[in-house]
Formats: sequence, C-alpha cells, structure tokens
Amino acid sequence: MEQLPAEILIDIFTYLPHQSALAARRVNRYVGDCAASAAFRHISIRDVSYTTRVIRIAKSPHLRPLVKEITISRQSRSRDFYFSLALAHLVLFRNLNKINIRFKDQPSWPMATSRGNNMYRQKPGYEDDVYFILAVVFKYLAGNWSPTWQHDLQKNLKLHYIPDTLAAFQSIPLAEIEQEPIHLRALTIFNVAENNDPRLVSSKEFKRVIESKSIRELKMLVLSDQIRTSMDYHPSENTETDFFEHLPRTWFRPSMAQHLQVLSLFAHDYWGWNPKMDFRTVNPGKDIKSGFPSLRVLALGKYVFSHQWQVDWIASLGSDNGRGGLRELYLDDCPIMWEAIVDGPLSEGDITYTAPDGQEFHISNEKYPVYRYSEYPPRYKEYPYTFDLRWHHVLSQWSASMPSLGVFKMGYGNWEHTTGAALGPRHRRQVIQPNSLHGGAFLDYDCPSPNPSRPRNTLGLSVGLQQKPEQVLQYVAFSCQNRNKPWIGKDDRQYMLSKGLYFQYEQRRKLDSQALSELEQKVEQRKKSPHSGT
Repeated sequence: MEQLPAEILIDIFTYLPHQSALAARRVNRYVGDCAASAAFRHISIRDVSYTTRVIRIAKSPHLRPLVKEITISRQSRSRDFYFSLALAHLVLFRNLNKINIRFKDQPSWPMATSRGNNMYRQKPGYEDDVYFILAVVFKYLAGNWSPTWQHDLQKNLKLHYIPDTLAAFQSIPLAEIEQEPIHLRALTIFNVAENNDPRLVSSKEFKRVIESKSIRELKMLVLSDQIRTSMDYHPSENTETDFFEHLPRTWFRPSMAQHLQVLSLFAHDYWGWNPKMDFRTVNPGKDIKSGFPSLRVLALGKYVFSHQWQVDWIASLGSDNGRGGLRELYLDDCPIMWEAIVDGPLSEGDITYTAPDGQEFHISNEKYPVYRYSEYPPRYKEYPYTFDLRWHHVLSQWSASMPSLGVFKMGYGNWEHTTGAALGPRHRRQVIQPNSLHGGAFLDYDCPSPNPSRPRNTLGLSVGLQQKPEQVLQYVAFSCQNRNKPWIGKDDRQYMLSKGLYFQYEQRRKLDSQALSELEQKVEQRKKSPHSGT
C-alpha cells in the first residue's frame, strides 16, 4: 500500500466505514496518516456523544488540522449546553473549507385567519436558536470570536446558559492558534428559515464573510412560511424579514455573486412569483461582470416561471466563467404559471432599483402580487389573470442561446430524503459517506436519476431527479380561493376545453415535448464533442 500515492489512499479510505478507517491507522505510519486524513476529514456537531468527540478532536493539535468539513445539525437536544460548547470549539479548526448547517423543520402552531382557515406561525424562541447558531458560525469565519462574546450572546438570548458558561469557554486553548478569517469555499444550509433576521445580515461578521470572495458553492433549502404564500398580510409589516426580496442585498451581495460557481436554491413551497424573487436585482449592471458571471451550475427547486425575463436571465448566466456560459442546469419541480386568480389587481409599471455603485435601473414589475390587509368581512371579488409563457418558448430559446450547456435535467427530486447507494465516485461521498449531510433534493440534484426498471429497495436506487412524463413540462395555477394551499398543480386543459380549443391544447403539448427532446439531444451532442468544456 505504501506504493500508492497519498491522495489515492485517502480517496479509498473515504469509501470505508468510519470505524474501518480508524482501524487502518494501526497498519503503519504512512497508511495511518492517510487513514486519519480520511477519518477526520468530516465531523459532525449533533447530540452529546458527537459534541464531546468534536471537543476532543478540536483540542488535539494533531487531529484538528485534518478536519476540512463540519456539519452542524440542530437536533431536539441542541439546546443542551454541550452543543454550544462544541460550537465554541469551532475556533480551533483553521483548515475548514466547507460547513453544512442543518436545522430541523421549524416548530409551528395553528393560527386562524380572517377567512376562517388555519395557517401556521413559528413558535417563540425558534428564531433566536437559528440566529444563535448562524451568529457563532459567522463570528468564527470572520476571525474575531471570543469567549466573552459568546457568553454574553447566550446570556442575552437565554439559550444554552449555565453559571459556568464563561469559564468553560475560557478553557479553550486560544493561545495555540492565530485567529484569522477562514476562507470558506462551500456553505450548505438545510432548512434556513424564511426570514431575513436583521441581527444576522446587518452584522459586520456576516458582511465580511459574504464579501470575502472565497465562497464558490452555496446551497440552501428555505423553509416556507405559509403566511407568505397567501395575500393576507401587508408587506410593510414584513419588509425587514422578507427573505427572498432581500437576498440580493444579503446573501447575494455583488462580491458573492461575482465569484459564485455553484448555486442550489430550493424551498419547501413554490416561490419566484409569490413570494417574489427578482434575480435581476442581483449584482445588477450592463457589463460582463453583472449577475452571476462565474456561475457554472444552477439548481432551482420549486421555482415558478411566470415572466420572460426569467428565461433571459438564465440564458445570460456564466458570461465570464471561462466556459462560455452556464454548464449545468437542474429544474426540480419548477412549473410555469399560466393563471392567477387573486382578490385584487396585480402590479403595473416599472420599479427603480439603485445598484451599490449608485446606478439606477428601471425594471418591469408587471403582473406581480400586491399584498394587502385582509378585510372583514372578506372581499369575494376575484381578478383572473393569464400568463402567456409556455415551455416550448422557454426550451427553444435555451437551445439556441446556451451553447455551453452540457447538462440539463428537469423532473422531481429527492424531497422525501431517501438515500441511494451504488453511486459513481462523483456522488458517493455526498450521499452515503458517514457523517454526511443526508437527504435533500437541493443536494442530490446531480446524482444519477432513479432507474424505473429496478425495485425501490435494491442497491441500484439513486436519488437524482426522476424524469417521468408527469414530472416534466409542468404548469401550475395560483388561486386565492385556496387560502392555505393557493398553488394548484394543473395546466390549462380544462380552460382550453371550455373555450373549444382542444386541438390547440394538444398541439401546444406536442410542441413542449418536441422542444424538450431537441434541447436534450443538443446537450448530448455537446457531451460527445471533443471541443466541449468540462
């Protein structure tokens, strides 16, 4: 084994069970060093047994440099003091290049609306717990964590606090390290709350990390607040916490957007139209450095297409990535909206957006929701709107305007959090490696698609996008008649039949299928071309 290069040995050991990799450290010094690099490359902060292990590794001068990736998982016992103590020991890990943060589905309680329906509001204390974890992580990444700071934070939030908190933090051997900013390359957040907590995004540590130009890969799964999917609230009450509306000025600041190469943005409910996400306001400009100029991979989950600008925006991505444009595009349960039935007029005209450099941009704001207070007794007047965008328009444009696209997948992903096996080298670690961040369509989008000819309980099961006929080329409608679940997964078949337009409906479906087939054929041809990039 000593004849094998260290990189190959380490790669081999990453496929072994964790205990086997630990046992291999006893073979000899050379093999042991390689086995240790694999065994301690990725560690997790979860329950007490994991947190005590993390603390022991952090205090070992020989083991902590081996740690390259940490997963922080907020489990039911995450309010335990030892969880916060393990978080404090993050400061000792100076070689990290990837952090995964996993929050549980937010606890919620029912709330009656003026329409007599139940919606859900998160329980008190949940936002503080999320803020605490993210604040500690960004303080560490910024390079200015201190025992006194975390002690005061926990005391003020009344989280994980005991009388000996400060003494426990002061026992961390800070003298053994030099605190400098961590140049993180990848950040994954599982179940980030759909609120824009001003305490976090306005902090100097958050801004320093986001503007550091080091993050190349960002993957986020957003929890959807059911209140925001209806039109029963007024935006003036929530302007500071609208997650999607403020993404361009928080997580997608120009420094981040200009250097990001992989972006996976998913939500548990439909987004893009309501709640609105206007990607045109991300790093705006008219030159090659605007938008996401370095982006190579884009994965969107439950993103709703409604306007032509969205199609143009995707076609323009990666203008300066060295590959001539976007290389991989994944659309997971991303339908086109053909109809909206709302209880008031939609927006009209343009909006003016001021870029960080002071330039003003005028952007069309036609046919977007206008949020308003609910009235009692409720209004029953409804305003129907139709949208003209269709899949054959979209796919034909991408086929002609995205010559560098080497992978295109549309379908339905691993939302049920099943994990696969027998995957290729590119995917095995992200899905089945011990201590990995299991589950989630926003992570598994580029895994091989499930094979419909194999039973679901076989080892051949994969977790990528399913591409059955009923899972592609989808359309959706929005109706205020269904206050709790306003999104209706259907196309305009019934509407077209009522107008006597059955032939036109079938013809359009045929055009959609042809456009998808043509795009997929072009993508396959590019893969076989010797001049195609990698």
